[in-house]
Amino acid sequence: MLVAAVLYLYVQNLTGITVTNLTGLEPLVGLIGVSVSLSGGHGTTIAWAPVFVEQYGISNAIEIGIACATFGLVFGGVIGGPIAKFLVQRHGLKSAVSDAPISVGLRHD
Repeated sequence: MLVAAVLYLYVQNLTGITVTNLTGLEPLVGLIGVSVSLSGGHGTTIAWAPVFVEQYGISNAIEIGIACATFGLVFGGVIGGPIAKFLVQRHGLKSAVSDAPISVGLRHD
């Protein structure tokens, strides 16, 4: 899993740098938009944004990172939900305690 995650980070970084080069943006913006925000999330973006502002002069680093991290969460939910449903149905997965009574959301005396 670690190897896959590290390889995916490289793919993300190469994609981000390539896209920013094609669009004429600073390549470091590609790093904020991919591995910092998509793999690290909002917390990592907030932690690293001051470094990008102070050391590299990207004044809107936090806005770019937060927007990309939010997009990643939304996109992951929109894509991940249907994929999970498909895989559960395809493999016929069932809960081990499917006959148990529902206890969540009910009033208890």
